[in-house]
Amino acid sequence: ATAGPGRQAIVQREIARPDRIRTEFVFQGTTGVYAWDGSTGWCVSPLDGSLEPEPLPAEAAALSAEQADFEGPLVGWKAKGNAVERVGSDALPGGAAHKLKVTLKSGVVRHIWVDAQTGLVVRTESTRKLRGREVAFETVYGDYRETGGVRFARSIETGVRGRPQRLRIVVENVETNPA
Repeated sequence: ATAGPGRQAIVQREIARPDRIRTEFVFQGTTGVYAWDGSTGWCVSPLDGSLEPEPLPAEAAALSAEQADFEGPLVGWKAKGNAVERVGSDALPGGAAHKLKVTLKSGVVRHIWVDAQTGLVVRTESTRKLRGREVAFETVYGDYRETGGVRFARSIETGVRGRPQRLRIVVENVETNPA
């Protein structure tokens, strides 16, 4: 992950059923860990001054629970209690895309653009609480490649809507169903 010159991190994310996720990052020799087991979470966040495991704050716990669903909110959306509405089509740089409004079971609303030709998610927009403030994020997905019969985005770019600074993620390796 790259956030600008001199701001690079190595990130490893492990996701397992049911609803478990662990993210570890190494930045400037410092390691941080965020974990969710389906009901509770904890973190070691040295960049925030936390060197010992602590419970995840409510906002981070909600985001972790959402990210643990690696199929995303569209696969099995009815069974998950989500609502999906097609709200239009847009011409994106990669081509035409269907714009969907997805209301998660929790009430959180996400906008998702699905490529009209491939059916792959190419963009998302969401509003999240960050340090107590509502912040609008946008994420663009690209360079999809197949691993284990599933196509995964290998290029992910995210940032606050309207701001030029972006976090760029290049996925180097994807493993499915490791021992």
